[in-house]
Amino acid sequence: VGREAHTFLYHIVENYDKLAQWTVFSQAEEPTEGYLGYGLGGGHMLSGASFEDYMLHPHRPHTEDRDAFFLMTQRVHVSTLQHSVRSTYKVRDGQVVPQTRSLPGICPAPSAVDGSEDAWEPFDDMSGL
Repeated sequence: VGREAHTFLYHIVENYDKLAQWTVFSQAEEPTEGYLGYGLGGGHMLSGASFEDYMLHPHRPHTEDRDAFFLMTQRVHVSTLQHSVRSTYKVRDGQVVPQTRSLPGICPAPSAVDGSEDAWEPFDDMSGL
């Protein structure tokens, strides 16, 4: 079995008929907030969400979709390949991340009025990441 993606897929294929009702795939340790670039740190967690949110999702009260839990952190403009990062996704040192009052939704607002809310940032070529 290969690296993480291959291992996850292998588990699903080999156990397809007997998968647990809720399965969480993760790297070797609990992920941390944000992403600072290859080899520079960050475990890909969205600010305002915790690893426990993924682990306990179907058991939380008032959960609308108990079958899946996704929090989108980036979007891509297909024709230009430019990326837009969610404002609550930490991608650089010193970045001020808007505080969320509760668990973030799957997707943020289309844009922020004053930068104090969870929203998509403008599209960029992302060459700095």
